[in-house]
Amino acid sequence: MRTIVTARHCEIPDELRHRAEAQLGKLAKIANRPHRAEVVFDADHGRKVVELLLSLPRGQVKLATAEADDFHSALDAAVGTPGPLPPTKPRRPPGDAVGAPQLTVRDLIHRKGQSLQLELLTGDMGLDRPITVPEVASPGLVLAGFTARFTTRRIYA
Repeated sequence: MRTIVTARHCEIPDELRHRAEAQLGKLAKIANRPHRAEVVFDADHGRKVVELLLSLPRGQVKLATAEADDFHSALDAAVGTPGPLPPTKPRRPPGDAVGAPQLTVRDLIHRKGQSLQLELLTGDMGLDRPITVPEVASPGLVLAGFTARFTTRRIYA
């Protein structure tokens, strides 16, 4: 299972990040074949909010949210959400097969390069890499030296 831990409007210590990963590991043991889990820590306007997103087979997504005075309590409350979590809409388009071919960098440049004004700088190097995460990130923080939350899975534009 792929696990992603992110923070919005705050920095989280490594200890809390590891604790979140451990809690997700416990959830994964009781869930039905999860393939992706995400924890988002958010400290907006003094509120400490934790969101859990668990992606299951057939496009099912389970979500839990909790708010508390600190992130540790909010994480515990989100993990301990009683009962089944409500399913949301599938992330995959209807009719899309699980084993469908992945989009590569070459495909993206061929299909959308002109309309997105993409410029190829590396020749053929890396063109056959699959794009596995449907998220784009700005490299501004990385270029400024904040590399703690840098992930190599996203497209940086």
